[in-house]
Amino acid sequence: MIIDQVLLRRIGVAVWGIPLILIPTVLGGWWFVFLIALIAFLATYEYMNLLRILGVHVFRTITATFAAVLVVSVKFSPMITLQIFIFASILFFMVSLKGAKSQQTLHVVGSISGLLYISGFLSLLALVRIYFKIQEGYLAGWFLLSFIVMIWICDTAAYLGGKTYGKHLLAPTISPKKTVEGAIFGMLGALLCGVVLVFLFKNQLNEWYILLCSFIVGTIGQGGDLVESLFKRNAGVKDSGEMLFEHGGILDRFDSLIMTSPAIFLLSYWFQLLNL
Repeated sequence: MIIDQVLLRRIGVAVWGIPLILIPTVLGGWWFVFLIALIAFLATYEYMNLLRILGVHVFRTITATFAAVLVVSVKFSPMITLQIFIFASILFFMVSLKGAKSQQTLHVVGSISGLLYISGFLSLLALVRIYFKIQEGYLAGWFLLSFIVMIWICDTAAYLGGKTYGKHLLAPTISPKKTVEGAIFGMLGALLCGVVLVFLFKNQLNEWYILLCSFIVGTIGQGGDLVESLFKRNAGVKDSGEMLFEHGGILDRFDSLIMTSPAIFLLSYWFQLLNL
């Protein structure tokens, strides 16, 4: 009997990937911060690779390291995070002066955009786990884990719905395989997941908070997937990396989480401010 190597690699990624996400997210504290920092480092490195393919010779390792440090610094103080970002930005401006004249501006913009888009957004997700009211006990961990699963369900529903019923292209110049029907199925999958979570977290979390989170996943989350598709299309590549084999790269797997992080941060902030 010949074993499908592709299937084996997919199972292998799930075997080590699921515990890697599950355990730190539920435990919280430094575990979750280091998990987000690791994702930020790898995703930023892949983003820098995409820029290099486009001919912008950014510093991959240095930028990715700053991305991880930015996330870790959130555990101490958001003000420290801001100071590190300012320092990194000034450093990139100074280093760019050594580059070719045609690359100076792109070098700076590429490096700073990578820090802001990936580590800046993901730092806000770490803040949700650290500072807001849903952090009580393991509640925040289980909810954030459910939020990540909701993103995966949305992606899966969008893929299956688009493959089965897709007729109208959603953004043909960015991602020729994504359809309006698929996006609708993705939204329905996220909302259905939100309804289930309302019952699971009954009397623990505000039901409107949960439903709004599912709406964010179905809209901004799918938008984040398109944003990353735009980056890959400009670079002329199918995946952002090969770390996860057939699953693509880290940026491929967490593009929706990156884009939804600031929205979840704002939602959590206002719900706590209004004591909802």
